[in-house]
Amino acid sequence: MTTPALLENQHIYQDKMCEYNQTLPTETKKRQKLLKEVFTETGDNCTVEMPLNSNWGCKHVHLGNGVYLNLNVTFVDESIFLSVIIA
Repeated sequence: MTTPALLENQHIYQDKMCEYNQTLPTETKKRQKLLKEVFTETGDNCTVEMPLNSNWGCKHVHLGNGVYLNLNVTFVDESIFLSVIIA
């Protein structure tokens, strides 16, 4: 069931994701800072090309070290998985 509080929480994460998608490729420090706010966890040397799409703004997504996500990646992150490999 969707409640106003749940939607507000979802919008916070979606807003951060949209902010990330509006950064310039040369704004590397800002992009790294926003990645740490967008994802639950990010390892070292993660690169995420834009646009990044997600219904929850990646709140439930953990990235390990050296992850590269190419452009137009979309996460439907409504569930929590113990291990996932994206090929």
